[in-house]
Amino acid sequence: DLKLQFLYFIGRWAGRHLPIYMKRMLAFKSLEALTFDNAALRSLPVDESKNMEQRQVRGACFSLVHISPLEKPEVVGVSEDALRLLDVSKDDEGIAAYLSGSKVIPGSVPAAHCYCGHQFGSFAGQLGDGATMYLGEITNASGVKWELQIKGGGLTPYSRQGDGRKVLRSSLREFVCSEAMYYLKVPTTRSGSLVKAQESVVRDIMYDGNARMEPCSVITRIAPTFLRFGSFEICKKRDPETLKTGPSVEQPEVLTKLFNYMRESEDDELERMYADAAAEKSDTQNVSRFAAAD
Repeated sequence: DLKLQFLYFIGRWAGRHLPIYMKRMLAFKSLEALTFDNAALRSLPVDESKNMEQRQVRGACFSLVHISPLEKPEVVGVSEDALRLLDVSKDDEGIAAYLSGSKVIPGSVPAAHCYCGHQFGSFAGQLGDGATMYLGEITNASGVKWELQIKGGGLTPYSRQGDGRKVLRSSLREFVCSEAMYYLKVPTTRSGSLVKAQESVVRDIMYDGNARMEPCSVITRIAPTFLRFGSFEICKKRDPETLKTGPSVEQPEVLTKLFNYMRESEDDELERMYADAAAEKSDTQNVSRFAAAD
């Protein structure tokens, strides 16, 4: 009868989905229980001075920093799927404190990354993480490594004229757009949470002299790595146009360590890329051979 059929289908559904759900629940950890590896800081040169003075940082890929706690942090939004990458539940009670930087997650080591880059088409020299802070690397229950950052945690040696803070207006935009781009299949960093505070900072939104107070906020950023092309440009020689150099231009050993770290940490991905490229080349050669035979 209908009742037995209903119970039968409910039983089948539960048998199929409950083990997956229970596995996910068992895999969840509190933020306090995360195990950080921090391979980047162990493998690459680090400026350990914790000097937040704005300066050229020579011979280092990271600078250790102090996070500036937010006043009364409050969760605005979370991405359940993004936090799951870290095996963290969206209901974790530590999100407001730990992912705002008001408390330091045990095992994490806050640091700012030194990198160079181009602005408006010209080499700008040292840029670096002016408001973003590396917390560490985590390998989840599936064996996948993720790097965790917070953005808006305060001053770093790379803040230049900034205050190291981000405001709710711009953080909300990045939080929503990061996740939207991911679901639109556009490769990007993920954002796990958005936290605001009662603390405010001055911002001139239109750069027209009409500055106003805006609430501070912090978002989390998650990616396999935040190394970029500019990470290697810290060893760049003098640019012929701007005459600027990377801060570690006279220290080629830094470049060697960067390359070796990238090769070792991304070895599987590089092997896959080379295998795909070799297969594509082989296919192209076969097509050319058949075309010549015709």
